[in-house]
Amino acid sequence: MKALVLGATGMYGSEAARLLCSTSSFDEIYIGSRDLSKASDLAGKLGEKATPVLVDLGDLPRLDETVANVNVVVNANGAALQTALPAIHSAVRMKKNYCDLSAEADVLLQAEKHSQEIRASGITVLLGAGHHPGVLDLLGVKASMALDELKSVDMYIAGTLADYADPDTIISAVDAGWGGTEGLKTIIYSTGADSISVAAGKRVTLAAGEHQFTVRNPEGIALDFTHWASMEALSIHRAFPEIDGATISYGLWPRSGQSAMVRDCARVCAEEMKAAEVIRAMFQQLKVDNTPPPRIQFWATATGTRGNKSCTATAYSVEDWASNRSILATTTRGLAFAAEVLARDQIAKKGLATCPEAFAPDDYFAAVAPEGKVNLCVEVVELI
Repeated sequence: MKALVLGATGMYGSEAARLLCSTSSFDEIYIGSRDLSKASDLAGKLGEKATPVLVDLGDLPRLDETVANVNVVVNANGAALQTALPAIHSAVRMKKNYCDLSAEADVLLQAEKHSQEIRASGITVLLGAGHHPGVLDLLGVKASMALDELKSVDMYIAGTLADYADPDTIISAVDAGWGGTEGLKTIIYSTGADSISVAAGKRVTLAAGEHQFTVRNPEGIALDFTHWASMEALSIHRAFPEIDGATISYGLWPRSGQSAMVRDCARVCAEEMKAAEVIRAMFQQLKVDNTPPPRIQFWATATGTRGNKSCTATAYSVEDWASNRSILATTTRGLAFAAEVLARDQIAKKGLATCPEAFAPDDYFAAVAPEGKVNLCVEVVELI
């Protein structure tokens, strides 16, 4: 079998390509990049399975020709809203399964406009198969499985910036002209843009920063949150269309920077401020605050009934694979796992899908966590 990795020379793409080259599932991995010299350099490091290919998402005939030769398209590009749709349309035209690591709600919303076309092609287009939203929305599914009747699912990410890099390193890089990685930019735009939640069974739009609130995580640490413009709530709603409510919320750690971040991120989305300025301010605040971060950064709480009693169920892990500490490893393992399963055509769901529609939580978590490190916890509390 063969796979095409788009954005293969980037941070996530290069690691995903390495993982795919190391598995027996694939005979050949196409290292796709706009820069053939970079693709050739990486292919040389990855070994005989790796083949460099020039890929320009604006050159549709060449893209289609490349996609036609593989079993699965693996999109590891950043700026997902700009890169996902051309790649998806090519996969549909060539009838090849597709997966990516997109997180933005707008990617799913745009893809949904082409749902009939995708389904008619007979393929699976799987969005968000990475650290986030994959891990988080499947924690939501895991929590819901502890209940007999599901009413709502609330998902939380505590954005612990200390795990991304040393503050002085980031601040110096920004001062030298660095604009930030796609991951950090996604945080900024997803915090400063309108978000979508589910209320009374329907999708509703919330203005950026419209609601800010405090929640305690499973270890009892108080964190400040605001709703987030990423796809988890939509993903859960697709898996459980009868659900009353679903939210995805983001909180910055340390807490002291939360309100300023929400304000500044909205200014970035309004093109009144540059993303790099916000990145610098966030890491400067982190340097000043220097508060130890929470260990549990991702969790989901489902509300409903069990045994005719109103309950909540909270799913989380204390292991590093479910935190920002292992964001690179978890994201690329999730993407590689999705690629293998799709290449074997082992996902029953055809058409457009997200992780809750495609995977059993335990299978996915076992794939993205280091061996012996899954350690999932589900706590059920009866409501009085």
